[in-house]
Amino acid sequence: MIRWQMPCVETPLPPPPVFASWAEFLARTSRSDRMKRCYAAAKKANRKRLLSEMPLVRISGPEVWEIIAAARGRCLHCDSLAVENRPSNPNGAPLPWAQIGRRIGSLEHLISRFEGGDNELYNLAWACLWCNTWPHERRRMAVDHGGYHPLER
Repeated sequence: MIRWQMPCVETPLPPPPVFASWAEFLARTSRSDRMKRCYAAAKKANRKRLLSEMPLVRISGPEVWEIIAAARGRCLHCDSLAVENRPSNPNGAPLPWAQIGRRIGSLEHLISRFEGGDNELYNLAWACLWCNTWPHERRRMAVDHGGYHPLER
C-alpha cells in the first residue's frame, strides 16, 4: 500500500517501530543512554531561544526522566509511544522524520516560552515531535506519521 502525502508524490509506509512497548524500551536501552537523552533535552529547554529569553527555571536531566517515566513514553496528545530518537546521518545531520514523527519523543512546554511559559514541571509534558510541532494535528490514537499505540500501558 502506498500513501500519498501530496498529489503525484509517493510516500513510503513508515518503518516498523523500534520498540514494541515501554517495557521493551526500558529493557533494550541502558540507563546511561536514557539519561544522556534527558540531559540533552534539559540543555535544549534551558537555553535562550530566538523569540524568548533564558528561562527563569532550569530543568535537570533527572527531572526530564521523571516526566518521560510518568508518561510511560506516551505522547500527551495522541497517546503514541514516543521514545524513538530523531533519525540522523552518521555525521549527526538530521534526516527527514515526517514518516515517524509520532514515535519521536520530545519535551513540550504546555504554555510556550514565547507566550510566557517557563520550565516549571507543571508546564512540561512528554509529547511526540509531531504533536509538539503541529498542535492543530493533535488527535487521540492517531496512526498517521508512524503513530504507534501498543496495548501495554
